[in-house]
Amino acid sequence: MLDEARRQGEADGAAAARDRLVRARREARSRTLAARRKAYGTLRRESAERVEEWRGTPDYPGLRERLERRARVLLGPGAQVTEDPHGGVVAHTPGRRVDLSLPALAHQALDRMGGEVRRLWEP
Repeated sequence: MLDEARRQGEADGAAAARDRLVRARREARSRTLAARRKAYGTLRRESAERVEEWRGTPDYPGLRERLERRARVLLGPGAQVTEDPHGGVVAHTPGRRVDLSLPALAHQALDRMGGEVRRLWEP
């Protein structure tokens, strides 16, 4: 009877240890994912802020013209094109919209990088 109680105690202890380990791993994974989300959010925000700096460069008027032409290619010559307050343009036609603002373009570039961005915070 004592041996049986000992075996049961060892089994209970092992199960409790496994449960603690599982919880610890989940918590570690949760913290890792939260840190990655924060890093990615910071990267998106900072990249959008940096591209806005182009507005003050001599090349910006040419870039803005190219973006306006691109918007008209995408939506047609009748598109209403306006300058975005953060740089770049936004264009509209009835039922359609194209966002070629500088922050949107920066975000699209990061989105296209996909897995490459993850390498920034992987060991």
